[in-house]
Amino acid sequence: MFEWIKNHKKLSRVIAIIVIGTIIGIPFLIHLLFNIRGTGFWVANWCPGDALSYGGDVLSFLGTVILGALALWQNDVIKKESEKREAILERMELDKYKPLFKVEEGTYSGQFIDYSLKLTNIYSNVAHGIEITNLEIKEENGKILFESKKVNINSDYLKAGDEARIEIGNKHSLSNNAKITFKVTFDITCIDIINTKWHYKVTSGVDYIGKTMFTVKVQ
Repeated sequence: MFEWIKNHKKLSRVIAIIVIGTIIGIPFLIHLLFNIRGTGFWVANWCPGDALSYGGDVLSFLGTVILGALALWQNDVIKKESEKREAILERMELDKYKPLFKVEEGTYSGQFIDYSLKLTNIYSNVAHGIEITNLEIKEENGKILFESKKVNINSDYLKAGDEARIEIGNKHSLSNNAKITFKVTFDITCIDIINTKWHYKVTSGVDYIGKTMFTVKVQ
């Protein structure tokens, strides 16, 4: 409800003015009408007490409606918070079985021909069905040097501490000197021991001493 009020400030002000005006205005209007002398139709056949009783019933009805709306809003908030907690607990339960990987440079020939990487399972959870996809190697200016939708890996099953070789398979040079002048990105997918599928994004970078490092983030 408060979120709705924030998103409809002008309408909320109008409603508030109407409600306050109704609360204050009904008794004043009753008092005014019963102090005006009229004839025919304008002569009241009921007393001020009846009018006040009617006004009280209307206000009571409005109060019931408002309290009902607040109760519904409160139940909705409680439900959303409960769903958030359940989602967090479910995620924590799944995270217990999530494999974690480290990516490092592997072997290559001069000018990074036949470039390869080393994938290590650095956690106690088993990973199987490992696939390497959407690999791109780009120059700093964004020019693509090499790309592949699916890359060969010599083992798709890794226990804790196991290593696998990612064979990129490029047959042309990636750099004209001995330094890394390109950026590598690719995706890893795997399945854990409870058959949950995990997705990771790998991005290369260079640290302060010029060594290539790879960041592995869960998607």
